[in-house]
Amino acid sequence: MQTLPIIRRWLPGGALLAVSVFIASAGVVVAAESNPIIIGVVESKTGFMSAYDGPPSQGIDLAVKHINDAGGVLGRPIQIISFDQKTDPALAATGATALIDQGAVAIVAACDFDFGSPAAVVANARQIPAISTCAGDPKFGVQGIGPYAYAMALGSNYQAAALAEWTYATKNWHTAYVITDTTVEYTKGLARYFKDSYADFGGMIVGEANISMKDLSIGAQINNLKSLDPAPDQIFIASFVPNLTSVVSQIRAAGVEIPIVGGSGYDGEEWALAIPNLSEVYFGAEGYTLGPAVPSQWALAEKYRETYGSAPTSSTFLTGYSVIQTFAAAIEQAGTTDGPAVNDKLSNLKEEPTILGSLSYTPTNHSPLRPMALNAFSNGKVIFLDFITPSNLRDAFEK
Repeated sequence: MQTLPIIRRWLPGGALLAVSVFIASAGVVVAAESNPIIIGVVESKTGFMSAYDGPPSQGIDLAVKHINDAGGVLGRPIQIISFDQKTDPALAATGATALIDQGAVAIVAACDFDFGSPAAVVANARQIPAISTCAGDPKFGVQGIGPYAYAMALGSNYQAAALAEWTYATKNWHTAYVITDTTVEYTKGLARYFKDSYADFGGMIVGEANISMKDLSIGAQINNLKSLDPAPDQIFIASFVPNLTSVVSQIRAAGVEIPIVGGSGYDGEEWALAIPNLSEVYFGAEGYTLGPAVPSQWALAEKYRETYGSAPTSSTFLTGYSVIQTFAAAIEQAGTTDGPAVNDKLSNLKEEPTILGSLSYTPTNHSPLRPMALNAFSNGKVIFLDFITPSNLRDAFEK
């Protein structure tokens, strides 16, 4: 008998939330509740992506508990089955295929385009809707995958445009040094869109550098940065954890105190623990759950704390919660779990309430356009500043 890495999911307190699935020559053996609505989650439980998939995964479980406690969807309970892709994009397609074969009527894909898109490609081919919890590359949608693929996170073009406008128009920072992490598509796009949007406002890029997970040593780039006269008003670093810790540490250790700006890869406080009293770092995020500044999100963070015994490490758990809210709404509106019928409701969703705010999709846009949380590090702690939206959003697919 071959056992696929499809994971049994339990809610705190011991309630069975999901099923174990075994593939045998005689067929499939599944222990399941009667007539559940099965949602498959392709995620990384191991490797560096587990830090990104973990919080949304717990948000997923929390949403399922709340929805089932309220009566489920169409009078049926939601059940989660999940597959550990082990931070390996090649395993994502295997996982999606296995979960759909076990009855999943919707797929939740990993928190990144590179790691999540293979699962969505499989789901799209099977006419099963797939939503990534927090992939930020705009290609996670109609144009990059197909009509059954959606993102819950704000696209890199949206994040970049909002940050470019805020830094230029609100902070009056008119020059920038841009560091691009070339490890994943999200960060490459974030830097590219920032440079374009910043130039639209009249901002000037005075220097650039590249980094990657394979080479995070930036001594030469820092020397180049320090030689600029006058110094740039900001350093825009398009990166993510764990790379971000190394890069920001080196910059601050070199005595460079120029404000640093970036996207949702900065979310959470744990990555900055090794950088004493980190301040003057500003970033866009899906929300804010480290204090009561956003009451609805703080209330859910308190529920999270009650359920799991600790505070959420970042606001990305909200994306997992919102994905389940969204699937539940579309299935309820469709009156069925049939893939094309549910997808029709998803692609025409209008101002659907979620914990992240009002959500709308159209047949040609499968990325949300809600306000972005603007957070900042102050003495090592993340504080909420505001919600911001770009007044001029570039088309991510314009030639």
